[in-house]
Amino acid sequence: MPALDPQSVAEFWSWFVANEQNLLESDDPEGEALSELTDRLRNVHEDLVWEIDPAGTMPRQLTISADGLPDALDAVEAICDAAPELPDWEFIRFRPRVPEEVLAGMRIRMNEIELDATTIEVTLYPLEEGVIAIEAFLPGCPADEDPDFTNVFFILLDAAIGEFDVMTKAGPVIVRTFDGQPNEGFDRIPFVAIREAFDELFDRMHAED
Repeated sequence: MPALDPQSVAEFWSWFVANEQNLLESDDPEGEALSELTDRLRNVHEDLVWEIDPAGTMPRQLTISADGLPDALDAVEAICDAAPELPDWEFIRFRPRVPEEVLAGMRIRMNEIELDATTIEVTLYPLEEGVIAIEAFLPGCPADEDPDFTNVFFILLDAAIGEFDVMTKAGPVIVRTFDGQPNEGFDRIPFVAIREAFDELFDRMHAED
């Protein structure tokens, strides 16, 4: 991917301000305004994606995401650093952590796969590289490292610890069948407890940095 072009960031925000009212009123991702939002973001970086509050929410939140891809991390930072002050909008960099009460009730269904946050268990492993490996034991997962279950799990993981921390503090993320076993000396914990456990482990790993 070529280096980020600052002019493309400026052009994005110029277009956004000029079309602010249409964007405020739009809910259909396939409609003209939000379809162009997708295209304009991809002009900045091809991997950028967005999420938006329902129309009528004020201020309306627009989340700019790297879609979990480290190559797009700097583009998210650059575009959000350049965001204008608009009273009807709040611009969020990366998918944030959801409130704990929301996480506890999360259930994600994609195609034929459904994951319930309350039934998943995880194991956390500190790595010498300063990041945390995550093993996820998923009910219904037919095989270790199943790609479809992995994709759905990443949606829950972003909600639990935030997209930025997944990209910068987590190491390998491996899904397992639910009857799998962690490495000797490590325990499985409920997925809904991952946030506190992840933060505490990362802080301990970097206490002397």
